[in-house]
Amino acid sequence: MKKDTLENHLPDNNPLRNFPYWGSPTGQNLTPDACLQWLIKYYEVMNEQLPCPENKDSIWHLRMVEKIQGERRQRRIEQGVMSTNLPHKFTYNGPSEIA
Repeated sequence: MKKDTLENHLPDNNPLRNFPYWGSPTGQNLTPDACLQWLIKYYEVMNEQLPCPENKDSIWHLRMVEKIQGERRQRRIEQGVMSTNLPHKFTYNGPSEIA
């Protein structure tokens, strides 16, 4: 009998089972980026099984968050402030500037 873990609640063929942090009760490998990747994959799988406009919109918005945060991370690395509490230099005028 399998031990009752979160992992056992996903079907064996579900691609989310392959994520390295799945089933980690301590969350030690769980990062905001990993959460975004997990959510994107979740809605992609859901949309394959039950396509709908809401799933597609959710996927698009989550990908935008991933893009914006990736650009932010890159700026912080380039400016030498990544992993610090120092601010990075950037003027943000809203979503139209990013999209």
